[in-house]
Amino acid sequence: ETLVLISSHGAQLTNLIWLSEHAAVVEVLLRFGWCCDPVPSKQYASRDPDRPGCDCRAYHKADYANLAQTYGIRYFYVDAEYIDPPYGWNPIFRNRVYIDAEEVAKLAALWVYGFRN
Repeated sequence: ETLVLISSHGAQLTNLIWLSEHAAVVEVLLRFGWCCDPVPSKQYASRDPDRPGCDCRAYHKADYANLAQTYGIRYFYVDAEYIDPPYGWNPIFRNRVYIDAEEVAKLAALWVYGFRN
């Protein structure tokens, strides 16, 4: 039985529908470099006033947070440390996503040994 599903944003996260009600999902968000580096301070602003010339769109990828809520699965997210530039027209088309593995492992351990109990 899977207790924690960890994945970067993508269609593979739809597998969370098969998790038990005691499981959790950790999504690695692709916000790094969504429009400017680093991630804008005001995530939902159309422009970041702290960085003139940085024309940002809101990061609107809540698909799996909503799906997890629908199925009663606990949802967590982490931001990537670094993401390769997009290779196509869609900003989520990335070859490599780098994470802080220790941070993700601690989050998973908290769920398995802490929050859940």
